[in-house]
Amino acid sequence: MRALAPLILVLALALPATAVASDDLERLTVEYAEEPLGLDVEQPRFGWRLERDTLQRAYQVQVLRSGRVVWDSGRVESRDSAQIEYGGTPLAPATEYDWRVRVWTGDERPSSWSSSDWETGLLGEAGWRGAQWIG
Repeated sequence: MRALAPLILVLALALPATAVASDDLERLTVEYAEEPLGLDVEQPRFGWRLERDTLQRAYQVQVLRSGRVVWDSGRVESRDSAQIEYGGTPLAPATEYDWRVRVWTGDERPSSWSSSDWETGLLGEAGWRGAQWIG
C-alpha cells in the first residue's frame, strides 16, 4: 500500500476539480428576500448561498432589464456572497429586473448562471410624479 501512495497522489492531482453547478447556488436574494415586489431600495444588495463545503473564490453578478445587461460586476475575487451592492445606473421605478450570479471555486471554471428576479417600487420622488391627487 505504501508503494501506491505516490501514484494515488499523482492521480488525484491530475484529475480535474469538480466545477460548481448552478444547482449548488441556493437562496438567491435581493435585500434578503427571494423575488421581492415593490422594492424601494435604489442600490439593492444581492446574496446567495453555496452548497455546504463549497468554497467560493470569486463571483460575477449581472442585472438585466428586458434581457439586456444593465450592470455587470465583472469577476470579483472575493468569498463574499451577501450584501453585494448594485453598482449600475439608477434603476427605473416600477420595473421588473432579472439578476444572475455565477461563482468560481477551486478550479478556474465558472459555475453556470443561477438567476432570479425582482421588481422595483416607486423609488423616490421620480416614481411619484403622477400622484398629484394624493394630498
